[in-house]
Amino acid sequence: MAGSTKVFTALLERCQARNMIALVRLVVRQRTSVALAALVPQKEVLDETNAQMLPPGFLVYHLPFAGELTVDFCSHSFYLFFYLDFVFIFYFI
Repeated sequence: MAGSTKVFTALLERCQARNMIALVRLVVRQRTSVALAALVPQKEVLDETNAQMLPPGFLVYHLPFAGELTVDFCSHSFYLFFYLDFVFIFYFI
């Protein structure tokens, strides 16, 4: 699509500048179920020789809907991971 690279770059730069993430409806293919996801901006990382170690872009974290949570957090140990003022919950059974 014409201009999609510019839109992607502008969204990435704006999210990084404002220290924000994007919450999106994720549709992987046509006629598949919709998922909720968080797009977390990732900055480009270069080593000392200016070789690219990590490319710029978004990390996609799939988020569950409320009805999909089946873990009783009182009976399992879990960790809260704070990233860009967004809380990710990792649990261990």
